[in-house]
Amino acid sequence: MMGTGDSCQSPRLLPFGSPVQSTTGARPNNFRFQTSMGCRLSDTSGDVVYRLDIPAGGVAQVTTNATWDVVVNVVQAPETNCGTLVGGTSQGAVCVASFDATTNGNETGLITNSTGTTATYFIVIDGYTSSMSGSFTLSAELYLRPAGPTEVEPNDTRVLADATGQVLAPGTPINGSLGLGEADLYRINVATPGVLRLTTDGFGCLPFTSIRMSLLDSTAAVVSMVEGSTASACRLLVAQVQQGTYYVSVARTAMGSQPLPYWVNATLLTGRTAEVEPNDTTNQASLFTGPDTVVCGALGTTTDFTDVYIFTLSQPARIQAEVIESMAGAMPSCESDTLTSRLELLSGAGLTISSDTTGGRGSCSHLDESVPLMPGTYFLRMSEVFSTTRRGFPYCIAVRQR
Repeated sequence: MMGTGDSCQSPRLLPFGSPVQSTTGARPNNFRFQTSMGCRLSDTSGDVVYRLDIPAGGVAQVTTNATWDVVVNVVQAPETNCGTLVGGTSQGAVCVASFDATTNGNETGLITNSTGTTATYFIVIDGYTSSMSGSFTLSAELYLRPAGPTEVEPNDTRVLADATGQVLAPGTPINGSLGLGEADLYRINVATPGVLRLTTDGFGCLPFTSIRMSLLDSTAAVVSMVEGSTASACRLLVAQVQQGTYYVSVARTAMGSQPLPYWVNATLLTGRTAEVEPNDTTNQASLFTGPDTVVCGALGTTTDFTDVYIFTLSQPARIQAEVIESMAGAMPSCESDTLTSRLELLSGAGLTISSDTTGGRGSCSHLDESVPLMPGTYFLRMSEVFSTTRRGFPYCIAVRQR
């Protein structure tokens, strides 16, 4: 510990990755923040101050766990920004972030260091009412933005995105931040027809339940859209594209209480492999190669219930594979929920490593291996989940090794 935690002049140290435990019980009341300071309201309960040093361009995800109504207010150095307690109320304080979304003491928020050097922040743990105090756990995780340009504002519409002159190039992420209710648009120039893979990532992906990612054509009509529904999901969108101009929209669908930093990346898959029939078993599997490719085929209505593809890894790699719409929008498709796909990853011995049915868009399958596969031979097995009647299934699978 660096200090007593009674003031910003004597804070305790909060290290990244190592939770600390403490209590505000029986501690003095040295802070009583007001909303006019950009802070969340706190009362005359005890409080404790922690110091957190965030590297240039870094984002810290701060989390509290308690059984009482915790209020977290964040002040950026110098210490004078913490203000002084005058007449029972903090005066002269300036908060850069604050968290008080729940009453159970489980708060999570982001602190973004947009400066070019390491910056110091003071985290004040307080109570919403005078009776709210007790034990708590406080932790901080550090996330660093990837190397790449920063978004050019304003870019909330297609016209504004064109005016910035900024282009999202495959393999070069752009770092952005969404304000309250904001949308960011980026232009993408596609030189060769293929499959465009778009990813929107954040810091721990925690605040991304309110993010919608859309692919728009040159007239701003929606080509495809994805909106997550879980607190652990970043956004992944895969769609077939022709040569021309497109836009990716990253939009905030809920107001929230703080900016959401993120980065968006594009990958264009131009390699395409067609199945070679028969490929119903591992002994007949169609071969595909390359770290990024697309394999296309079709399942039948009375025969050809399964298609199998074989590939080889020369070094450890994580595998992503997602079933997408077939060429020219042929029907039926899992994306339109007219049927359900099943995609399986098999070992060289034909043993199932993982399987998915509806993890992608609509009723399409999506595999994303969190653990790298070792060098060797593997299979992807494609089939349709059915009840009584088969309807045939033209499909493509976008595969990525990373």
